[in-house]
Amino acid sequence: MTAVSKNPVINSLPDVGYYVSKEVKREEINTNESHIDKQGALTGVKTEAHKLTNDILTYFPKGFSGSKNSDFYEFLSLGKVPYLIGSMLLIALYTAAIGKNKLKTGDLLDIVRRRGEYDSQSASAAMNVAKKMGAGVVLYGIGKWLSKKISHKLISASTGVNLDMKYTNIIKEVPEPGKKIGMTRKQYPGVFDSADFPRKDLIALDNQLNHGNLYYYEDKLAKKAGFKDKLNAPNQTMWPKIRELKVRATALENISQYIAAATGVAIGAQKSFEKLDGSKFKISKKNLHAYFDTLSEIKDEFLKNIQIKVAKPNFGNIFKAQGINGKLKSAGDEIKPLAEYVKTVYKSFKEAYGGKFKEGKLGPVNQLYLTLKGAVKDLWNGTPRNKITKHYGKALIIGTIASTALTWLIPTINFKKNPNTMKSKVDTKKEYEVC
Repeated sequence: MTAVSKNPVINSLPDVGYYVSKEVKREEINTNESHIDKQGALTGVKTEAHKLTNDILTYFPKGFSGSKNSDFYEFLSLGKVPYLIGSMLLIALYTAAIGKNKLKTGDLLDIVRRRGEYDSQSASAAMNVAKKMGAGVVLYGIGKWLSKKISHKLISASTGVNLDMKYTNIIKEVPEPGKKIGMTRKQYPGVFDSADFPRKDLIALDNQLNHGNLYYYEDKLAKKAGFKDKLNAPNQTMWPKIRELKVRATALENISQYIAAATGVAIGAQKSFEKLDGSKFKISKKNLHAYFDTLSEIKDEFLKNIQIKVAKPNFGNIFKAQGINGKLKSAGDEIKPLAEYVKTVYKSFKEAYGGKFKEGKLGPVNQLYLTLKGAVKDLWNGTPRNKITKHYGKALIIGTIASTALTWLIPTINFKKNPNTMKSKVDTKKEYEVC
């Protein structure tokens, strides 16, 4: 008879007798229990789309009616609703003023007859404010999202810790008044949402269910951290490091996100967005096909023309260096190759994009690109009224880049193994007697 694994869940149960096979158990867990799904490029998009849909259709009506099934996850998700409603109302105030800005003077009959007329200059000013406000709302959200996403991707590449990892939480609700059966719902929280209480249990389950090793995840992180030999208890070593990384990253991203958001709003407030013609942004099946075909042509041409003749920057050297001074020196050494690499990639992309741009194949995308480019340039140059208006744009843009970089670098400084700080070393290949 096949030996049963010593691991506590389902490592390699035999497919005989009263035992359940791993495949059947996996299907049962994926259907009825909370579990970690495979993380893909669209995991975050799927999660946010699910939250936004349920915010409007489910969570808000439940919470407003005082449902006993409303929980803290739903409460936090609803934070997007006032932001979206408030932003739309603010923009609508100025949009409404465009067609009804100023009635002609005269008697009551004359006012009723001419109620659709308005002063073109005032309407134009209202339209310009509405455009800037709409751009500011969009770029505010993009700035916050992009800053967090970039720092998390860099942290994941450096340490292996994916702070954006999501899991499927199966919620079995109690019956609502007048109902006999409670509903089963799905939520998508983050594994590392809580620094003190991350879902270690789900990671352990995923380790055994899909990899046959209780410490598969911790072993990967230990290797990334510089431990050459396999640790006897990698969870005891790596989870304190993960907690420290999460706490530092959260504190820093709360700062960097709002600097990036402020930069986004400042970009949206530039005069370039006044020239944006929204009537040209018509979405149709034909237009979408044309856009995607053009983007595919740009990608093919970019890959064909790109010739990287410079060495890629090796950020791994930063983490191998000892001490903060060593890491800063190593980071300085990588600035030049990084600049050369980015310059070469940008030049190749510009050549591929520029051809389609000149041909006019990108249509409204061209207009949006030029508007955004002009707005960033205007913000960088500032206005010459005084020193603050002249340089505040530079401060915002540089601050965004610097804070995002620090949100990556500072949390990962102590993640790597540092042999100089180890007071005692244990040979994992040698047996020890414990008294």
